[in-house]
Amino acid sequence: MKLFADFSKDLGDKNSGGLLPEVSGALYRYLTSQNAYRTSESRQALVRRLREALIKTVCLVGVCKPLEAILAIAKVEKPEDRDYSTTRPGWQADDANHERGVNWLKKLYLHNAGDTLRLFDAHKDFS
Repeated sequence: MKLFADFSKDLGDKNSGGLLPEVSGALYRYLTSQNAYRTSESRQALVRRLREALIKTVCLVGVCKPLEAILAIAKVEKPEDRDYSTTRPGWQADDANHERGVNWLKKLYLHNAGDTLRLFDAHKDFS
């Protein structure tokens, strides 16, 4: 198709490795080698920020890549640097949360949500 011929299939040499969640461990090691992350508390704060960013990407890339990324970080974390808190204490998957999610979905896919959701009519487990 002509449409595909107009777009490059190469990301070039300046891509960020976004398709390789396992590089998150290397990113974590690099960041924690900086002076700003000399203390265990600062490394825990870094993990909380990374974890929150990964949680927020789930709606864009799905669950698998963020899970792989956080597991790559967990492999290189020192035991004393592990943060066992949750990003959203008290969060509930309740009706209000579902309604907010559906409203967000409708805004995001304003013009094609119906068509997209109908793709799953024969696969109710995914709709």
